[in-house]
Formats: sequence, structure tokens, C-alpha cells
Amino acid sequence: MEKGYNSENNYCSFSPDEIFGVRFNYACYLHDRQYRNEVKKRKNRLQSDNQLRDKMYEIIKNSNDPFKLRIRIKKLNINKTLFTSKNKLLIKLRKKLAYPLSRIYYYSVRMFARKHWTK
Repeated sequence: MEKGYNSENNYCSFSPDEIFGVRFNYACYLHDRQYRNEVKKRKNRLQSDNQLRDKMYEIIKNSNDPFKLRIRIKKLNINKTLFTSKNKLLIKLRKKLAYPLSRIYYYSVRMFARKHWTK
């Protein structure tokens, strides 16, 4: 992890930073730094979005955290865990879903985050 990263911060400002119990906000942290031009060696926007996708996939795929279903709506101050399980089958299912989930997230970022890119 990079110096300056805080696992408690919300780096995924407009979208979830957790899927099925896995926090991937480190991927968002790296992505935000590229978008705000806070790095020595900057990637272009496509490379930055690809890095987000790939790091998110890696974090979800390698996680053995408990599987969780949670509803979180910040504007309404709702944060409720509906279901938590250490069931290996559910954790394996989440790992299988890592690829499509990271791609869906990636395409959302590609479509809606352009206005946040600092030139």
C-alpha cells in the first residue's frame, strides 16, 4: 500500500467501495490520484481506468473476507448489513463474479467519470 492511503477513507466518491463484503477502496485511491494528477508518472485516462478495473478485480478475486449483503444509502443515512456468511461456497461465488463485477464498474467509470479528469 502507498504512503498516504487510509483504508477507512471513501475514495470511491460516487459509487460503492465494497462489493459482497470486499472493500476495494485501494483501487479507487490509486484511480483518484491519477484523475487528480497527484502522481509523478501519470497515466492517461484509459490507462487509469484500466488500472482501477484490474486492481479491483485482483482485490475481489484474492479476498477471503466473509460474504456480505449490505444496503448503504448515504443521503438517507442507511447502512444495514442484511446477511453475512463465512460459507466457502459464497466466497467462491464472489471470486467467480470478480471479473464481471470489475468490468461493470469499469464501464460505469468510463461513461460517467470523464468530467472529473484533471488535465
